[in-house]
Amino acid sequence: MRKHTLIRRNVIRVGLAIKSAVLVLILLTLQACSAPQTYRSLTIDGSSAASTEQSVQRIVRSMPQSQQAEFLLALVKIQVQSGQQQAAALLHSDSAMKHVNYQFLGQQTHGLTYLQVIEQAKRLQ
Repeated sequence: MRKHTLIRRNVIRVGLAIKSAVLVLILLTLQACSAPQTYRSLTIDGSSAASTEQSVQRIVRSMPQSQQAEFLLALVKIQVQSGQQQAAALLHSDSAMKHVNYQFLGQQTHGLTYLQVIEQAKRLQ
């Protein structure tokens, strides 16, 4: 009888240990599913200017400050490259001047002549 009681207690202990392990695994799985994404896995929603701005800001806020400058510089490089491709395409259309950001352009070229603009552009390359 005593042996039977010991076996029963051990079975109960093993059963409780298995239930506890399963519960822990379920909790860890749920926590992993609800954990916020890291900046490395967040994506940019480029479907509109507003969504692009919001998603870039979300990524920047989630990353370490030491990584932010590199990320923002990479975005600027992508934008400049894209702008150069768009500018090349616009040169062959009648609407080229409609796509110029005159506010930004004015800040960069205020008081310059044609030749000075050409020279400044050469220095940028």
